[in-house]
Amino acid sequence: MTTATVMVSGDVAESTEVLPHCPYHAQIDAFRAFRDEFLEVQGLLDLQEFEVRREIVDREKAVAIEELVYREDTKMIISGAKRMVNVAAEYYELYTNVYHSNNWATEFDRLKSLNFMQFGMDIYTTFGKASALWADAQYAAAGKAVADGLFPTPQEKSGNLTWDPLPYNKPFPGEQIAGYVGGIIYQFTGAKSINDLSTCIAAQDDLLKSFDDAADTLMKRYNDDLITGVSDLNEIFKNLDASVAECSQLTIDEVKKVQERVAAVEDEVLLSNVTDNKNHIELTYAKMKMAAEEHDFFNYGANLAEFYLTASQN
Repeated sequence: MTTATVMVSGDVAESTEVLPHCPYHAQIDAFRAFRDEFLEVQGLLDLQEFEVRREIVDREKAVAIEELVYREDTKMIISGAKRMVNVAAEYYELYTNVYHSNNWATEFDRLKSLNFMQFGMDIYTTFGKASALWADAQYAAAGKAVADGLFPTPQEKSGNLTWDPLPYNKPFPGEQIAGYVGGIIYQFTGAKSINDLSTCIAAQDDLLKSFDDAADTLMKRYNDDLITGVSDLNEIFKNLDASVAECSQLTIDEVKKVQERVAAVEDEVLLSNVTDNKNHIELTYAKMKMAAEEHDFFNYGANLAEFYLTASQN
């Protein structure tokens, strides 16, 4: 990947990435894929329920920390403090509950009964397959291959705990794209217009994929990806009127207001904007990830739009 030239404050040109990167993303992706496949194959229902809820709380904690660290205003400090208190209580409840699961003893008994000679052979054969996937940058697939290779036999599902409901239900048709578009309209114009979006938006699957692809590109955080992701959003917003042509006149009018604020931005200007607003960009990343875990599609769309507006300054 090429490295873009960034014009920073003082008209000094530097060839550098404007955002920091975690050096362990590949390992994290592989571990999560291994964990999810292992728990599924082993039928450890309580640990699966625990991990889903822990991921949500982890994202809430990340937002709370960044709100307290960046402190853009008093409201954000209060929000971060309240969120952190709630997170601490949720962690306590989660770990207290999972401690009493029978999954720990069940899996321990299974591991004790392993044929270690066969297990050693499985390690040898699995290593080659996982290494090939890793070399091809398929990190999640490599993690899944390790779980399937070392623990190939599906086990009977087990669990003895009762869990509180998740903060979301299975999305109904059109709910996700309606949330995205409604959140985007709100962030651009301040108007809430989601009453009919789930049924009136055209080519919903294609539009949803376009938004997700653009967001995934932005999440990579490299200069080239920031430029590409914002450019992709620019094109999506410019053509959004065609997607809402069958919606209410209110929605059509609000989308026109969105498009009035959409314009191409020079690469150097975009990267300079990101540099100058780095803390806000990091907070927006955290909020997008939290909204994704909570299936809060409206706020995901709103924060995706906020990322675009901050990076482009349109």
